[in-house]
Amino acid sequence: MVAAGLLGCQDEVVVRNADAARPAPEGGLGDVDRTPDPACRGEGRWILAATGAVVSDDGHPVQNARVQLCVRTHPDERLICLPPPATDAEGRYEILVPPEARCMRRAVMRVLVSGAPYATTYCPVALDDVVDAVLVTRRPWVLFSLRPVDPLPPSDDPEAMQDVVLDGGLRLTLAPSMLGLGGDWSQWASRRIDLSAANAVRPCFADRVPGALVAWGLRPEASVDAPGARVRIEGGFGLGAGSPVELMLLGGLDTRLADGTVVEEAELATVWTGRVAADGRSINPSGSETGLTYLSWLVLRRAPPP
Repeated sequence: MVAAGLLGCQDEVVVRNADAARPAPEGGLGDVDRTPDPACRGEGRWILAATGAVVSDDGHPVQNARVQLCVRTHPDERLICLPPPATDAEGRYEILVPPEARCMRRAVMRVLVSGAPYATTYCPVALDDVVDAVLVTRRPWVLFSLRPVDPLPPSDDPEAMQDVVLDGGLRLTLAPSMLGLGGDWSQWASRRIDLSAANAVRPCFADRVPGALVAWGLRPEASVDAPGARVRIEGGFGLGAGSPVELMLLGGLDTRLADGTVVEEAELATVWTGRVAADGRSINPSGSETGLTYLSWLVLRRAPPP
């Protein structure tokens, strides 16, 4: 899937053909004209190519990862998503940006490995690291490996609401038909990442979430039909009874909350607010519960002061 919204999928999206995302010529940009468009000024950054690398959370290069660059152009605010090239044996990639996408206002990178047990990751791209018109991402994008769901819930009735017990105290309740999986739970995998540890390897979006405690990477990445999955969290994560928390969702492909609100790619939105139970052993939503309508990454954080 290469058609992805960067700033809300209700916008028009231009998806380039495969040639547009061909690797930059070996040894650099060769004879590519580096002259910036005179209209690319102010908030626009003139970028001809993008380079970087993808590693697993244990530091090893990831070959055949797909790296998709989506840009919001300046000054016309078009959304252009490039087909994702594959990384090489060293986890590296190079993308030559087509002329109509070179004046960038904002950008997001989607990183995934098709059919492999990694969580698809959406990362905001800093447009400051530009060297001679090449966007150089010096820190590699990190893909987190996931653990298969075990035991799998029964799948005899695709319409029956069933519990899916995920890694690290996360529990979702939904029917297989709500994901279009036809009762096949075998694709499911998850992993809890502790964000409070000083030496933790953190997902690229985590530093933008003040008070973040833990994150869960989920697979498959998919929309969930209304009313959405019920979410329950076991554990108090060191917080006192009654402590307020927020459960947040990372925006992915055409992500919408239960009320229809669009969540932009690589942005986070609150699914529900809750509190630590009196016995400190679970977290439950406060008031009216909102179902989870998309699976990508979830982040639990301390609720900010009112």
